[in-house]
Amino acid sequence: MHLFIRRARLAGGQSRAAMMWATEITERVNQVTDLGFTLHAQVFSAEVGELVWAAAVPDLSTLEKGVEKLQVDDFYMAEQDRGHAFMMSAPSDILQSVVHGEMGEIPVGGYTNAVTSVCGAGRISEALTNAVALADKATAITGAVTTVSLSRTGPYAGLTWSTSYPGMASLEAAMDAMDADPEWMALVDRMTGGGVFADDPMVSTQSMYRRLH
Repeated sequence: MHLFIRRARLAGGQSRAAMMWATEITERVNQVTDLGFTLHAQVFSAEVGELVWAAAVPDLSTLEKGVEKLQVDDFYMAEQDRGHAFMMSAPSDILQSVVHGEMGEIPVGGYTNAVTSVCGAGRISEALTNAVALADKATAITGAVTTVSLSRTGPYAGLTWSTSYPGMASLEAAMDAMDADPEWMALVDRMTGGGVFADDPMVSTQSMYRRLH
């Protein structure tokens, strides 16, 4: 299973028009292809105004065919060009492979919590093993499946832990459960220290996203 993710940060000043455009182009993509893109907005996090489009595909050939259909769709291409007027800069893409856990359906209005980091130099195998252990522990504590994805583009050996919730109440309950677990922080310290992951604290980030469409 692969995840294709496109990010774009809105420039501001045209909020309603920008959100209408984002919804319309999402619908057009799903009319032209069967990729099932969803639209999300980053919330309570650093990149204010960031939108994220995401699609899970079983293989890269499926993604390739969908992209080829869009490239010959005049309406989509025109809307893609029009969208640049709403953005701070050109959008960025990333491709990931799900290496642990199963992707579940996120309802409209649901939330996803994503933690990203990068494997330490010469420690990729160990970092992947530890990432899976941390995901399994988080799943056991919260009851919500945490997946682990490995970047195929973007930062080399980048990892993402992703957990989705049907609403804010369930997300907050999961956070409280993890904070109350006496073993969680000790496990995080043990599994992520000693150069297993990149030492630069700015490399590891945590963000929340709300599904809009």
